[in-house]
Amino acid sequence: ETENQQRAKQLEEKIIELSETPTAILKIQRQIDERQSQLDAVKSKRQKLEAEIELFKKEHRECCSQRNKIELLGPESRCPTCFRKLGSNFPSIKDHLEKEIDQRSQNIDQLAQTVDQNLRLEEELCRELKTLKEKQKILQEQKSKLEVKRKELGLLQKSISQSKSESQELERRLRQIQKIPYDAERHLYLNQQFEKLSANRDEALKIRATLERLPQVESNIARVREKIELA
Repeated sequence: ETENQQRAKQLEEKIIELSETPTAILKIQRQIDERQSQLDAVKSKRQKLEAEIELFKKEHRECCSQRNKIELLGPESRCPTCFRKLGSNFPSIKDHLEKEIDQRSQNIDQLAQTVDQNLRLEEELCRELKTLKEKQKILQEQKSKLEVKRKELGLLQKSISQSKSESQELERRLRQIQKIPYDAERHLYLNQQFEKLSANRDEALKIRATLERLPQVESNIARVREKIELA
């Protein structure tokens, strides 16, 4: 088993290990979408509740203001609706305002509790979303690794296939060569020819070296001739 084949085997095992990653990404995306929808709904409900609380607070302040006014003036005060003197109706109207104030207070308290519950639910959903998105990020990284390993495996498989084809071609040629019978005389003849060529090559190198020295020899002869003529 070659190094490439070992590496290809490792890649195949890793690809199998990561093969469920795309499905896991789709699954976790559905969970994220579901949690986000729940969070949006809870936020919308909480905002409506807060708007109702503000309305009840406004009504509570108005009732308190009316009660304080009639308490200040007593039975001589005028009805906040019809503007007639309260007279003997003063106690009943005051009780009515007190009940309205208490009712608004209860409404505000109940809604405030529901808002607190929604806020806690929002925090829980936000934590779940954060966890899911962190897992999604890890899965996306694994998916990227999966794609890289698939490309690497493809290149390795191509290289292995080429090597296999070359090996098969060499084996084919070797089998053809093995079918050729051994010719001892031909072998001896070729060796002799090689020895002759080697000897001729050595002789040619000697001649070449001699020819390369000829200019120097001719120069030496010329100098000697000049000396003789001067003498």
